[in-house]
Amino acid sequence: MRVSGETVAALPEKPEIGYPAPGFSLTALDGGAYSLETSKGRPIVLNFWASWCGPCRDEAPLFAKLHEQYGEWLSIVAVNLTAVDSEQEARRFAREYGFKFPVPLDSDGAVAAKYRIRPIPTTIFIDSRGIITGGVLGALDWDLLHGRVLRLLEPSAPLATPPADRNRNARQ
Repeated sequence: MRVSGETVAALPEKPEIGYPAPGFSLTALDGGAYSLETSKGRPIVLNFWASWCGPCRDEAPLFAKLHEQYGEWLSIVAVNLTAVDSEQEARRFAREYGFKFPVPLDSDGAVAAKYRIRPIPTTIFIDSRGIITGGVLGALDWDLLHGRVLRLLEPSAPLATPPADRNRNARQ
């Protein structure tokens, strides 16, 4: 679905491709409030995870690497499913994997329910207008994550082009 700027405002929020991402506000690991509005105007990689999830552990270093390489151009938001995890374990996990991006805590599962999250990890890709452009159920590998992010960045960074050539040869 191609959506113009005027159309975006008229669409209802839905956790589906082509619709505005459902808004939410949660307390983050750093104690501050986090909402999707915080990242308005930037593409967002929204990841749902738990510390006990093996595939979440497998892909965690990729999000840290992604933030290091593209954090200037996009927001990475790692929502911990604290309703089925613990804040202490989430904090340990974020520290272990070097998360330097927001880690909101979904302590009652309301955001996961709003996004219809079933398997974890689940990653949602949101463009700079707030429209969901895709999602992946299960763990991502670097090539898939990197490719999706490059597509997200194309329309949003006309003046500041990400260092794609440098990253093309980066070790995975």
